[in-house]
Amino acid sequence: MVNPLVESDGSGRARFQVISPLVGTVVAIHISDGAHVRAGMPVVTIESMKMEHPVTAQASGRVTALHVSVGEASSVGQVLVELVEESDTTVTGDSGSIAPTAVDPTATAAGSVA
Repeated sequence: MVNPLVESDGSGRARFQVISPLVGTVVAIHISDGAHVRAGMPVVTIESMKMEHPVTAQASGRVTALHVSVGEASSVGQVLVELVEESDTTVTGDSGSIAPTAVDPTATAAGSVA
């Protein structure tokens, strides 16, 4: 969940907040302060009810603030990360975890009848 901030950084670029959508514990941080991220890239993973939920950036930009650490509790609506919009974003960080996986449409599940 991303929430645009009202103010800009003085250059006219938009600033965004990545907001926690659920209560849980931060189990992974996939970016660092100053990293460049792309929309859809996971920035934080939160564990809740024994399931891991990746929280993704909904805008491309540069990380200007990281407000959580691994092991910290998160709450609904808590600001996790702040980003500033950048039009020419070169991604740094854990971008490998967001690569789409190819699905063979002719494959059937094990044990199913075709």
